[in-house]
Amino acid sequence: MLQELLASVSKSGLDKKPEKKGQKVVHLVGNLPPLSARLVEMIQEGSFVDFAWFPVMEDGPSEGDWRQVWSDSGEETSVGAGSRKRVWKEVPDILTWSTCFSLFQTAWGRAEPKMFDTLMAYRESIVRLAKRHPWQQVVKYDRRFMQEAAGRSDVAWGEENTSLVWT
Repeated sequence: MLQELLASVSKSGLDKKPEKKGQKVVHLVGNLPPLSARLVEMIQEGSFVDFAWFPVMEDGPSEGDWRQVWSDSGEETSVGAGSRKRVWKEVPDILTWSTCFSLFQTAWGRAEPKMFDTLMAYRESIVRLAKRHPWQQVVKYDRRFMQEAAGRSDVAWGEENTSLVWT
Protein backbone atom coordinates (compact mmCIF):
# COMPACT_ATOMS: atom_id res chain seq x y z
CA MET A 1 0.00 0.00 0.00
CA LEU A 2 2.78 2.43 0.89
CA GLN A 3 4.66 1.55 -2.30
CA GLU A 4 1.54 2.29 -4.37
CA LEU A 5 1.09 5.62 -2.61
CA LEU A 6 4.72 6.60 -3.15
CA ALA A 7 4.52 5.54 -6.80
CA SER A 8 1.43 7.69 -7.32
CA VAL A 9 3.13 10.63 -5.58
CA SER A 10 6.19 10.21 -7.78
CA LYS A 11 4.09 10.04 -10.96
CA SER A 12 2.20 13.16 -9.93
CA GLY A 13 5.41 15.15 -9.47
CA LEU A 14 4.85 15.71 -5.75
CA ASP A 15 8.15 14.00 -4.95
CA LYS A 16 9.93 17.26 -5.71
CA LYS A 17 10.17 19.91 -3.04
CA PRO A 18 7.13 22.15 -3.43
CA GLU A 19 7.39 25.84 -3.99
CA LYS A 20 6.19 28.05 -1.15
CA LYS A 21 3.43 29.59 -3.25
CA GLY A 22 0.92 27.16 -4.66
CA GLN A 23 2.49 24.13 -3.01
CA LYS A 24 0.35 21.00 -2.85
CA VAL A 25 -1.24 20.45 0.55
CA VAL A 26 -3.07 17.61 2.29
CA HIS A 27 -5.93 18.18 4.73
CA LEU A 28 -5.62 15.47 7.37
CA VAL A 29 -7.71 16.40 10.39
CA GLY A 30 -10.90 18.48 10.56
CA ASN A 31 -10.10 22.08 11.34
CA LEU A 32 -6.32 21.68 11.72
CA PRO A 33 -4.14 23.32 9.09
CA PRO A 34 -3.07 21.18 6.12
CA LEU A 35 0.47 19.88 5.68
CA SER A 36 2.44 20.09 2.48
CA ALA A 37 2.15 16.95 0.38
CA ARG A 38 5.94 16.59 0.56
CA LEU A 39 5.88 16.68 4.37
CA VAL A 40 3.13 14.04 4.45
CA GLU A 41 5.23 11.89 2.12
CA MET A 42 8.28 12.25 4.38
CA ILE A 43 6.22 11.19 7.41
CA GLN A 44 4.79 8.19 5.59
CA GLU A 45 8.18 6.97 4.43
CA GLY A 46 9.55 7.18 7.97
CA SER A 47 11.89 10.13 7.48
CA PHE A 48 12.66 12.47 10.34
CA VAL A 49 10.42 15.55 10.33
CA ASP A 50 10.65 18.43 12.74
CA PHE A 51 7.48 19.92 14.15
CA ALA A 52 8.97 23.36 13.38
CA TRP A 53 7.96 22.58 9.77
CA PHE A 54 4.29 22.26 10.70
CA PRO A 55 1.96 25.20 9.96
CA VAL A 56 0.67 25.30 13.55
CA MET A 57 4.07 26.65 14.55
CA GLU A 58 3.42 30.33 13.85
CA ASP A 59 6.28 32.04 12.06
CA GLY A 60 8.19 28.76 11.99
CA PRO A 61 10.04 27.64 8.89
CA SER A 62 8.22 25.54 6.35
CA GLU A 63 9.50 22.12 5.34
CA GLY A 64 10.05 23.40 1.81
CA ASP A 65 12.36 26.17 2.99
CA TRP A 66 15.06 24.22 4.77
CA ARG A 67 16.11 20.90 6.12
CA GLN A 68 18.03 19.53 9.06
CA VAL A 69 21.36 17.79 8.80
CA TRP A 70 23.61 16.26 11.40
CA SER A 71 27.36 16.59 11.40
CA ASP A 72 29.54 13.59 12.17
CA SER A 73 29.82 14.81 15.76
CA GLY A 74 26.04 14.72 16.11
CA GLU A 75 25.66 18.48 16.42
CA GLU A 76 22.43 19.89 15.08
CA THR A 77 22.65 22.43 12.29
CA SER A 78 19.98 23.80 10.02
CA VAL A 79 20.81 24.79 6.50
CA GLY A 80 18.82 26.34 3.71
CA ALA A 81 19.28 28.59 0.74
CA GLY A 82 22.89 29.75 0.76
CA SER A 83 23.69 27.30 3.61
CA ARG A 84 23.04 29.92 6.26
CA LYS A 85 22.80 28.54 9.78
CA ARG A 86 19.33 28.95 11.25
CA VAL A 87 17.84 28.51 14.69
CA TRP A 88 14.99 26.04 15.15
CA LYS A 89 11.74 27.29 16.59
CA GLU A 90 10.95 25.11 19.58
CA VAL A 91 7.52 23.68 20.25
CA PRO A 92 6.39 26.03 23.04
CA ASP A 93 4.06 23.75 25.03
CA ILE A 94 2.36 20.39 25.28
CA LEU A 95 -0.80 21.64 23.53
CA THR A 96 1.10 22.78 20.44
CA TRP A 97 3.12 19.55 20.48
CA SER A 98 -0.10 17.55 20.72
CA THR A 99 -1.57 19.35 17.70
CA CYS A 100 1.58 18.72 15.65
CA PHE A 101 1.66 15.11 16.80
CA SER A 102 -2.00 14.62 15.83
CA LEU A 103 -1.12 15.65 12.28
CA PHE A 104 1.98 13.43 12.32
CA GLN A 105 0.05 10.45 13.70
CA THR A 106 -2.77 10.84 11.20
CA ALA A 107 -0.40 11.13 8.22
CA TRP A 108 1.54 8.02 9.22
CA GLY A 109 -1.57 6.13 10.32
CA ARG A 110 -3.17 6.58 6.91
CA ALA A 111 -0.23 4.87 5.25
CA GLU A 112 0.27 2.25 7.97
CA PRO A 113 -2.87 1.84 10.12
CA LYS A 114 -1.10 -0.50 12.57
CA MET A 115 1.09 2.47 13.61
CA PHE A 116 -1.84 4.52 14.90
CA ASP A 117 -2.08 2.70 18.26
CA THR A 118 1.70 2.51 18.55
CA LEU A 119 1.97 6.27 18.10
CA MET A 120 -0.80 6.77 20.67
CA ALA A 121 1.44 4.97 23.17
CA TYR A 122 4.27 7.39 22.30
CA ARG A 123 1.95 10.35 22.85
CA GLU A 124 1.13 9.02 26.31
CA SER A 125 4.81 8.59 27.15
CA ILE A 126 5.47 12.24 26.19
CA VAL A 127 2.56 13.38 28.38
CA ARG A 128 4.01 11.38 31.31
CA LEU A 129 7.45 12.93 30.73
CA ALA A 130 5.93 16.42 30.56
CA LYS A 131 4.44 15.88 34.01
CA ARG A 132 7.86 15.05 35.49
CA HIS A 133 10.33 17.25 33.59
CA PRO A 134 10.66 20.84 32.31
CA TRP A 135 9.10 21.21 28.86
CA GLN A 136 12.39 22.18 27.14
CA GLN A 137 13.87 18.83 28.21
CA VAL A 138 10.84 16.95 26.93
CA VAL A 139 11.09 18.69 23.54
CA LYS A 140 14.78 17.77 23.29
CA TYR A 141 13.95 14.18 24.21
CA ASP A 142 11.17 14.06 21.61
CA ARG A 143 13.41 15.40 18.84
CA ARG A 144 16.20 12.94 19.68
CA PHE A 145 13.76 10.04 19.91
CA MET A 146 12.16 10.92 16.58
CA GLN A 147 15.59 11.24 14.92
CA GLU A 148 16.66 7.84 16.22
CA ALA A 149 13.32 6.30 15.22
CA ALA A 150 13.44 7.63 11.65
CA GLY A 151 13.63 4.75 9.21
CA ARG A 152 13.78 2.05 11.90
CA SER A 153 11.18 -0.61 12.60
CA ASP A 154 12.55 -1.84 15.95
CA VAL A 155 11.58 1.23 17.98
CA ALA A 156 9.71 0.83 21.27
CA TRP A 157 7.46 3.86 20.83
CA GLY A 158 5.55 3.43 24.09
CA GLU A 159 8.59 3.10 26.34
CA GLU A 160 10.83 5.84 27.64
CA ASN A 161 14.28 5.51 26.06
CA THR A 162 16.66 5.79 29.02
CA SER A 163 19.70 5.98 26.72
CA LEU A 164 18.66 9.48 25.68
CA VAL A 165 20.40 11.84 28.09
CA TRP A 166 18.43 14.56 29.84
CA THR A 167 20.45 17.75 29.44
